[in-house]
Amino acid sequence: SQSEVDCAKSGRLGWNQLQDNNSTTPVSSLMCLSSCGRTLNDKLGIILAGSFQNIFRGSDGVFYVPGEPAALPYPNTYQLQEVQIRKFSNQQQRLGLMGKLDYVFNKRNKISLMNLFAQLDEYQHRNYYNPLGTGSGLATNDGHDRSRFTNQKIYNSTLKGEHFLFNDKWKFDWTVAYSKATSSTPAWS
Repeated sequence: SQSEVDCAKSGRLGWNQLQDNNSTTPVSSLMCLSSCGRTLNDKLGIILAGSFQNIFRGSDGVFYVPGEPAALPYPNTYQLQEVQIRKFSNQQQRLGLMGKLDYVFNKRNKISLMNLFAQLDEYQHRNYYNPLGTGSGLATNDGHDRSRFTNQKIYNSTLKGEHFLFNDKWKFDWTVAYSKATSSTPAWS
């Protein structure tokens, strides 16, 4: 059965992310594609692959914050300082792209170049409220909302070579690599 959830959506940035909305449970998706082969008399190898994932998750929970024991109505009576009724809604979008080329000059010499890109976008909405109020004795609805967007990226490029020297008595392997990873939270309210 479908239920109503607070939905974190990609369009909810800036002031829009402060506006809550309910929607039916969205559908998660996963797509993958890959292709590979060799050409030029099996000297050149090519691999291309990509994937995209769009996942929705939600959770409800209750968190109890204990208070100091009280003397009334009995000594060391357990008290609750706060009860947090929590609702989380997440949308994660993952993108992965990979490409590899390798070239075999002969059975003693070959090189390869591999590139990888991965990205994670996460949209999160969290709401919690304390039905016990603010502790002032007044019946209040102590509510808290947080909306956040996080973007993470990883890029890697690796060039490798393998060579046999001196009638295959010595093997020379080398690698040159460049990697960069970033993480940012451009929207957090």
